[in-house]
Amino acid sequence: MKNFLKNVLATITGIVVFLLIIVFGFAIIAASSNSAPVIGSKSTLQIKLNGPIKEKAENPDQLELLFDKNLNPDLGQIVDAIKLAKEDNKIKGIFLEPLFPEMGYASATILRNALKDFKSSGKYIYAYSEFYTPLTYYVSSVADSIFLSPNGMVKKTGFSASIPFFKEFYDNIGIKWNIFYAGQFKSATEPLRYNKMSEQNRFQLHEFFNGLYKNTKDSILTVRNINKDSMESFVNNFKGLFPQNAVKYGLVDSLIYKIDFTRLLKEKNGIPAKKKLKLISINKYRRGVKKPKIKKSKNKIAVIYMQGDIVDAGKKAGSISPEKYAKAFDDILRKDNIKGVVLRVNSPGGSGSASDEILRAIDRIKETGKPVIVSMGDYAASGGYYISCHADTIVADANSLTGSIGVFGILPEFKELMDEKLKIHFDSVKTHKMSLAFSPQYNMDSDSRKLMQSYIENFYEQFLNTVAKGRNMTRDEVHKIAQGRIWLGATAKKIGLVDVLGNLDTAIEICANKAKLKEYSLTKYPRVKNNLLQQLIMQLSEQTDMESKILNSKYIRTFKPVLEVLENTEITEPQARLPFDIEFK
Repeated sequence: MKNFLKNVLATITGIVVFLLIIVFGFAIIAASSNSAPVIGSKSTLQIKLNGPIKEKAENPDQLELLFDKNLNPDLGQIVDAIKLAKEDNKIKGIFLEPLFPEMGYASATILRNALKDFKSSGKYIYAYSEFYTPLTYYVSSVADSIFLSPNGMVKKTGFSASIPFFKEFYDNIGIKWNIFYAGQFKSATEPLRYNKMSEQNRFQLHEFFNGLYKNTKDSILTVRNINKDSMESFVNNFKGLFPQNAVKYGLVDSLIYKIDFTRLLKEKNGIPAKKKLKLISINKYRRGVKKPKIKKSKNKIAVIYMQGDIVDAGKKAGSISPEKYAKAFDDILRKDNIKGVVLRVNSPGGSGSASDEILRAIDRIKETGKPVIVSMGDYAASGGYYISCHADTIVADANSLTGSIGVFGILPEFKELMDEKLKIHFDSVKTHKMSLAFSPQYNMDSDSRKLMQSYIENFYEQFLNTVAKGRNMTRDEVHKIAQGRIWLGATAKKIGLVDVLGNLDTAIEICANKAKLKEYSLTKYPRVKNNLLQQLIMQLSEQTDMESKILNSKYIRTFKPVLEVLENTEITEPQARLPFDIEFK
């Protein structure tokens, strides 16, 4: 039997190795044949916005070269390509094709501003889509001309949030949730406590969405010849459901089929009808364009991209942990040529202890005299704000979501489910009073409840005092604007949580000025050093992960709000996290 198992394992190992060799061989062939594309004259840069658009992809360029068609460029790569195309005589203009990108409004503003800058060259931007969402229309509004399919739609209906509530469901099946929180606006646990939104949560969402709508509407009205009242009528009555109305109200310039739009682009570029339109994707353009030499300097500014949930451990892409950024912090502390630091924070928060650990590392850097500047992305809330609050200067986009200074914890209780529904009974022996205090199979007594609430409130006090120290405010001044409430970037500046409205470039410029640098170059973290084979294996595992495919299917995504709430039921330590996730489409 032992030999049989050995043979089976050996066979399996051999098959795996053989498959990896084949895959690696194909990869080498693909890499060798994937030479830099030639960019012809009268070309159009095609920017297709669809799927996740990360601020900084955690993939080295060699992997992108192999999987050009399958990987989205990140936001920085798109913006860099637009800047290069502005000065490139071979690029006549931009074809913006927004589909269903996954990004926030701060990221959308960065892209929109890059397109506005491109227009100053005198080159054109044409936008075409069959379906404009509020976000994609916001980006597209800077185009010289906006085109819509004759059967398309402009879905401008304002902003909204729909949150599922589970209290009655769990009551029926015998599961109880012991909820502990500090901050009347900290609403992450409401779906387990109530059957509808609290008035505080309803108020903060209403204020946030109203502010976001005003910001985006004002930006659109400055570039489109649309009457303010007409815009309100268009949005309030969903006039965009009928494509003719989009033209009538001035949101779209023309209704046109894709095949006719292609002919229009040819005419715009001076290409005969029988010749092929020269469209070049962002990834191909990045490979083919001659990039200007970057002036290197011994003086460095470290730009640290912090994206995703804050977790206690691990180095997973799209997460933030002390472990993942340990090398970056160590480099900055050791290397005298790193003169300043910019933290690009794009996080809804997460683990309170991990947030505090990261903040301590940031404080250590500040103790060396190096300036630390924070640049907020789409989110820098709760734990995301915690790790930001000691920066010398905090920069946010007007549409960034920040604040949410509050804490919560959740402990489940399954006694009723086990005893009465499933007829499973637990008995126990313990040495001390609190030995089984937080065990989910027993009811939580009043002493345990008081202890946990005190624990959460202590961490909230720590949060308040930490922010007060970083923002030169009193504890009570922070408390008035805290309590878990979210704030739009523009409002956060007015109440003292943010110093400057701007983007990453703004933050880098401030850092250089504080460090008194006339010349400098950037060094970016985190750095991914996986070799090509490791990256291929990771890519293949992601592509073949059945669970991932199921969870990302369009049908399952309908239940994403439910899954997000259920994720919170696994929490047992203080969480400094955004009360909810908002998707902008």
